[in-house]
Amino acid sequence: MQRKQLDQLQRDGDRLIAAWQQLLATLPEPAQGISALARYLSLPKGTCQRIVEGANSSKDGLHAYARFPGPEALRSVAQACINAANEDPATIMAAEAALGATAKFATVLQETRLSQTGLIHAIAKARASNAGSAVREDRQRTQRRALFTAASNVTGEQLDAKLAAGVYMPSDNPGRMHVQVALAFRGIRREPGARPVVPFIYAGYWDHPAMHIRKAPPSTQSGADWEIIESLSTAGLRAERIVGEQDRTLLVVDTEHVPATKHGVDIAMTFNSDAPLDPRGSTTARLAPSVRIMQPTRVLVHDMFIHRDLLEGRRPRAACLSFSAPPGDSKGGSYQECWYERFPDEVLVSKLNRRSPDVDTYAEVLQTLSDKAFTGCSPADFIAFRCHVAYPLWQSEYRVYFE
Repeated sequence: MQRKQLDQLQRDGDRLIAAWQQLLATLPEPAQGISALARYLSLPKGTCQRIVEGANSSKDGLHAYARFPGPEALRSVAQACINAANEDPATIMAAEAALGATAKFATVLQETRLSQTGLIHAIAKARASNAGSAVREDRQRTQRRALFTAASNVTGEQLDAKLAAGVYMPSDNPGRMHVQVALAFRGIRREPGARPVVPFIYAGYWDHPAMHIRKAPPSTQSGADWEIIESLSTAGLRAERIVGEQDRTLLVVDTEHVPATKHGVDIAMTFNSDAPLDPRGSTTARLAPSVRIMQPTRVLVHDMFIHRDLLEGRRPRAACLSFSAPPGDSKGGSYQECWYERFPDEVLVSKLNRRSPDVDTYAEVLQTLSDKAFTGCSPADFIAFRCHVAYPLWQSEYRVYFE
């Protein structure tokens, strides 16, 4: 649907609203409400409700096609108004104008060969495609904010920010990568009785027993980094090791009484591993840094420092993984994975020199995390990228593929 067609539909919708506003205004004042109108005309209350709400809508004419009932229902109401008018010329004239606007509504459905529902969807699609990128981004952000609010109400917990910095480089262990990750939470809010906060689950770098592949003994260290906690945080932290189908490191944080902290950071930790496969020597391994959103979160900022030898001309491509959806729904995904094919989110991945107001708020903390992740490394050997998402989807994993 072209912009010109959309504009014409909006003008016709504006006329439909104005005509029915005028008709309702000519009726006796006690009959202008929803229930009173239904009694006055002896019509279903649901039909009268849609007409009264459509006529009093503050939205533009394009919303009229969704607010009002279909042309047949509008014609029956207009005719009922004429029958109840007792030959009042003002009401009859207004009803005839409403019938004219309704006839145009019916003509639109005939010309487009769409049902009313189909027309509504076509208008929504056309508005989205004709909107500028700024408008689309604002709409998507509003949708994600609504999801964040709903998830926070359900779980009783929320975070202002989840911040991460990861360094990825070749390992001394042949065929493996060395990964150093520093992670911080900011602004934890948790209602009494809500579940414990689980900020970090590091999994997937060890072979699954069902694959019958001999596991290479990984050199893995995990847990609380007391130095960074002391510099950024005072929250209590305990680490647990869970061994099951996959080896996992689960960090459970007691946030029953989170005190005031430096930079507003409540939790900070590091993780080191030589277990990930080097993508240069494997046909299946991928260089894919990721961060999970376990709690409803306002901002995700994930800084990735990729060693030049690993990058080899690869470019980043962001994706969002649902780890709560049923398995098998994703095209090309494993038995555990379900990728969002459509979600109200456009993940921003860019070189680290790109700034935004949200990121600037956490610049000092991100710099501290980066310094910690770079222990024993030279920053000059790396190229930096940033994944930045406002209101990331709850119960999802944001993964950046370098391909």
